[in-house]
Amino acid sequence: PAWPTVPWVLSARSPQGLRDQATRLTNHIQNHPDTNIHDIGLTLATHRTTLDHRAAVWGNDHHQLLTALNALTHNQPAPNTTTATRTRNRKTAFLFTGQGSQRLGMGRQLYNTHPTFAHTLDTICTHLDPHLEHPLKTILFAPHDSPHAHLIHQTLYTQCALFAIETALFNLLHTWGIKPDYLLGHSIGEITAAHAAGTLDLPNAATLVATRGHLMQTARTGGAMAAIEATEEQITTSLNGTDTVTIAGLNSPTSTVISGDADDVHKIADHWRTQGHRVKNLTVSHAFHSPHMDTVLPKFRETVSTLEFHTGHTPVISNLTGTPATPEQHSSPDYWAQHLRGTVRFTDGLHYLHTQGVTDYIELGPDPVLTSLVTATLPDEPLTLTPLLRNNHPETQTLTHALATQHTRGTTINWHQVFPHAHRVDLPHYAFQHTRYWL
Repeated sequence: PAWPTVPWVLSARSPQGLRDQATRLTNHIQNHPDTNIHDIGLTLATHRTTLDHRAAVWGNDHHQLLTALNALTHNQPAPNTTTATRTRNRKTAFLFTGQGSQRLGMGRQLYNTHPTFAHTLDTICTHLDPHLEHPLKTILFAPHDSPHAHLIHQTLYTQCALFAIETALFNLLHTWGIKPDYLLGHSIGEITAAHAAGTLDLPNAATLVATRGHLMQTARTGGAMAAIEATEEQITTSLNGTDTVTIAGLNSPTSTVISGDADDVHKIADHWRTQGHRVKNLTVSHAFHSPHMDTVLPKFRETVSTLEFHTGHTPVISNLTGTPATPEQHSSPDYWAQHLRGTVRFTDGLHYLHTQGVTDYIELGPDPVLTSLVTATLPDEPLTLTPLLRNNHPETQTLTHALATQHTRGTTINWHQVFPHAHRVDLPHYAFQHTRYWL
């Protein structure tokens, strides 16, 4: 396997110096058109002093990379170019996407091009497959017209697939040297976060994920869920004390998800729709995070009580409290049962991260679902939001964009892992700015 999208990084002491660096590199490559683009990438990243004014370009071949360099030279925007000044005292949070973001074929391109990602995914599947009727990769990478394709949206396979893809992404970032200060997941994403933090090793995490997905899928039917453009207080008032519908999730200050008996959910949703509020009926098989889950909680607690937990090395923000989960909480069967049954207070978690000075949010999931929730929750803050994958976009390009963004922001990247088979080549030296100073 080879990386089809290659990043080149440049730095300088000034914006003009950065443009001159791009010009000098462009001229050199035009005079040496046979130089391997991976070798150029490694040399630029590891054999040049990294200064504060930074830029990165990426592409699949010489033409795309030279086009991006030309845009950088002329200070023009381009889709495969990014610039930034190194930011000190920044903090980073990884966001793990929850159910609803899944799509057929997610991770396939990365699996075929990144050996580290592929090896991690294979290892995860060896722990998940004993819990499944069909091998996970058979479902994950099934052709659209195959008999297995629809299973990606079945709760058991959905949750296992999201855990597998997001964990493989986390391991790839970790290999490159991109590490978080905080972890925050959405529903099943918190279990992925707990594993990433070291609270659960892979065998125990796989058991927890698969058991959770199976039990949620076998809970009683007749439920529905809806996302309503309204605050928690407004929805609480409209529930009027009913015990058949509850608030399942707080995704942003004005996006609230309700869950419960289908007739009552639709009645409440219709009320808000007639009031001019946006309402989306969610495509789900069951009423998750509602009383419909009560029947499966005893069995779930029983399974969790058999697992082995450890003290994590990275804070995980709890969906139940919006603050860091304690070791006692993350090792408690009651906590994980309530996590399955109670409200996902995702927006509270974002507010907490903001108070801790988090400036960079990286979403590990199939699509920038949580990224949009950060924008909705913290609309006026100067944040850097970086989804690793986007639906209908080449995965190696979106991943390379994320890598480039982190480098220009100031993250120290392990470039020898990014270019494992590349070699050093001769490239132009620094484009010094010859400024005259007169008395």
